[in-house]
Amino acid sequence: MIAKKEAVVWEELNVQTDEDGEVLDRVSSLSETHYSAEGFRLVWYHSVQKAERDAHARETRLSRTVQALSELHDKLHSPRTRYRRREKVEKAVAEILQRFDTQQLVDVCVNERIVERYR
Repeated sequence: MIAKKEAVVWEELNVQTDEDGEVLDRVSSLSETHYSAEGFRLVWYHSVQKAERDAHARETRLSRTVQALSELHDKLHSPRTRYRRREKVEKAVAEILQRFDTQQLVDVCVNERIVERYR
């Protein structure tokens, strides 16, 4: 495993440009040879287009997560909510994070508030 980011040396394999000479994609490979614990050779590639697609997909997942959490927030503050127990709210939050695969990207804190109601 590589310990320092600056220790990584990438070797440029292919550069795709448009007719104006602007770079559309740059594909690079890790210049050093690495092996897995089982002895297989590891080849690492980096593509600018893939990095952009990944960033866009991550942004989409995050915005959908925020939207779903906002809808859950609205449900929690509704007078007819079915979420009366903290465990049920935490389960709903976990399901949202799992549905959009954002457990590693979003940290949610559930704060319990006791509201006294008089009839």
